[in-house]
Amino acid sequence: MSSSNRTAVPCDAAIYRDDHPVGPMRLPIKEPASFVEEFNRLYRRAGIVIERFERSAASCNPDKKG
Repeated sequence: MSSSNRTAVPCDAAIYRDDHPVGPMRLPIKEPASFVEEFNRLYRRAGIVIERFERSAASCNPDKKG
């Protein structure tokens, strides 16, 4: 059995498809707001968006919107 050498950290955002959460997401360290803005601009028409969690609500639970 092996384990990851990474430390566990809360998620930064969740991916939604047609207003339903589909999974948690870690955002890039540099310019996360720009990443989210560009992603949503490109994929909103397909019904896919990223919504960022507020730091206090960052629990990796996509059912909880920040």
